[in-house]
Amino acid sequence: MTESSTVTDQQLLSVLADQLNTGDVLLTPQHFVDALAVVQQQLTGMEADAPQREHFAQLVKTTNEQDPAILLAPGVENWIAKSVLGQARKAGWGITEVQEQGNQAIRDFVRGPQATALMAQLGVDVKQLNQRNCLRSVVNVISGKQDPSHRNAEARLAQLKASTPAPVAAEPAAEDHEHHRQVLSGLLTDPVDDPNEEEVEQRQQEQKAERGDLRKTQMGELVANIDNYVKLGRITEEDAEKLRKAHRVDEAIRDGKVDKQKGSKIRNSVLAGTARDRIEKGVKEALDYAVVYMQVFRSLGRIEDRFDPALKFLADNGLVVNADADDEAVGKLGEIVMALFEDVDTLKLLIDLMDKKDAEVRMIGARLPPYSHIVRRDQGRVERVAVTAEFVDQLRQQTPEDIATVLHSGDKRERARPAAAMITMTVLLGRLIKPTPIRKEIRMLKVNLIIEEFYRSSDNIEHARTQAQEFLNTRLKSLYPDMSSEESQAMQEQGQKMLEAVEQKIVAERKASGVTVTTTQMSEEEGEDGLSAEEEKMGVQIHRVPMRVAGRLRQIPQKIMPDPDDPSRHVIAQRDPETGELVPARRRGSKRYVIKGREGWALEKE
Repeated sequence: MTESSTVTDQQLLSVLADQLNTGDVLLTPQHFVDALAVVQQQLTGMEADAPQREHFAQLVKTTNEQDPAILLAPGVENWIAKSVLGQARKAGWGITEVQEQGNQAIRDFVRGPQATALMAQLGVDVKQLNQRNCLRSVVNVISGKQDPSHRNAEARLAQLKASTPAPVAAEPAAEDHEHHRQVLSGLLTDPVDDPNEEEVEQRQQEQKAERGDLRKTQMGELVANIDNYVKLGRITEEDAEKLRKAHRVDEAIRDGKVDKQKGSKIRNSVLAGTARDRIEKGVKEALDYAVVYMQVFRSLGRIEDRFDPALKFLADNGLVVNADADDEAVGKLGEIVMALFEDVDTLKLLIDLMDKKDAEVRMIGARLPPYSHIVRRDQGRVERVAVTAEFVDQLRQQTPEDIATVLHSGDKRERARPAAAMITMTVLLGRLIKPTPIRKEIRMLKVNLIIEEFYRSSDNIEHARTQAQEFLNTRLKSLYPDMSSEESQAMQEQGQKMLEAVEQKIVAERKASGVTVTTTQMSEEEGEDGLSAEEEKMGVQIHRVPMRVAGRLRQIPQKIMPDPDDPSRHVIAQRDPETGELVPARRRGSKRYVIKGREGWALEKE
């Protein structure tokens, strides 16, 4: 455990295991790491820092590899119990039905395609699961009983909190350069490539098989939804009654009340003539509609849940994310930029989504199935943004079967609501990946983050400046080779402003905290403002000049010197990276002239 912690790994795992006993659905490594961080805060009042979260990740990995029964298997059991509970409530089961049919329902669910796929993904064997625990959980919820393990877990947590010493306030620590170097390394990683031909073929085959399985399941639910199809005008009441009779015959055959041969004759007589074809044609569109969106819902649910804050950010700011350059809403991009300046964690998640660091988002970017069934490959935006942050919670809390109930509704508006949310979320994610105003701003913010991490990775300001400058001059284009020459030029210009703003910020922070600001060369003739005595004699000054940085007008310190070609005018100066001498800064090949007014220095209008 890290030195700042006041509880042991064993204590943390013990509390987490208790939480799993109370029914928490934890499946992925990120689920468990987040839960351990919450446990630590409950016990110590201290938030987990980045090194501690890395330790938690390794602890979870080791625990799940050595004994899945501690964390992983109970997490899967809770998920199964919650899913079957949803089915039981949908069917209107009481305690009697659960006791009589619950075991079989759980066995059927565990053998089903959804559970099989999840367990294969997590590496859990069905033999490692205790299905009796699943049934007990369902029974307790339906009957309204509290599981005794819940009370025991609460008591153990209270006892452990009481015995844990209060954290001692630590002295302010120097920046963790190694951590920032790791962050920087991640930011400098190239975006993930689009799927290759083999991956595309595999995805198409997998989705085709999944669609077939879902369709079979929904065909089995046909009679349950028949009244809705009548309301929607898909079939007549007369055909609906024929379908109900055929279904009762099928049930009689399954129960052994009617032999198969006789039952088949009765069924054929009920659905005689063109009735069968007419019914199948009438319900096909409704079935296909439900199946496609169930499949999209399941696929969106595969996006790692660590991205949930970013998904909710997209939903909350959908109008701006959906805006093109000539739309009125694009004017609010500056507000988004400022919000992300304050919320760096969400910004980093948006950057990873933009760079397709999530496997499912990579499929969305390539418009592979099932997304190709609801959004055209060339569709860049939606006419109406129809998703809220609540939809992200539904992705985590509901199953495709839960959403199917709405998709089969007899109310057209109710049916359309989840479909519109899925279309909107798919398009908004695509806009992070394709050339759009929001992508341009996120890329700009990423460059700003990279520059800041160069500075935070080193005590030496000049060394950090050199590295950041080298990145802007040579590595930026290789990071995003799809940048147009115009975008590249704009990124370079903004990057120089960002570099100066970040350096000023870091120097101020370090001076405020009493940290000595280190440079590789510090001449005795050089003043605190970074100008030598000779440069000051030349008339070089440092003043704040209003400049737009990442969408916001900021006062940026700039070196200002007389123009060597026309001393009556002044220009912004920068140091030549090779000679170290001050030379006029240029934008698109032209010098950047400034004039002095009543309110200070400002750029001349071009």
